[in-house]
Amino acid sequence: MDKSLKNILIGTGFGVTLFFLLMNLTKVGAFLTAVFKLLQPIFIGAIMAFVLNVPMQHIQRLLQKLYKKSIKRKTRTPRQQASPLRSYCCLP
Repeated sequence: MDKSLKNILIGTGFGVTLFFLLMNLTKVGAFLTAVFKLLQPIFIGAIMAFVLNVPMQHIQRLLQKLYKKSIKRKTRTPRQQASPLRSYCCLP
C-alpha cells in the first residue's frame, strides 16, 4: 500500500471517529464518568500507598537501628517488626 494512501485512510478514520465522538458527546461523557467511578478506588489506594510510604520508610530505618542494637540472636527482621505497625496505621 502506498504511504500517501495509508496516511489518507488514517486521517479519514481519525476524522470519522472524532465526528462520531463529538456527535455523541453526552454518551461519551457518561462512559468516561462510569470508567472513572470504577477506577476511583484504585486511584485512592495508589495515593494512600504513596503518601504512607514516606513515614513508613523512616519508621523502618528506625527499627533497623534498634534491631542492630538489640540482642544478636535471630529474631524477627525489622520489616517483620514494622508489619503490625503498618496494618495499624491503615485501619480507620
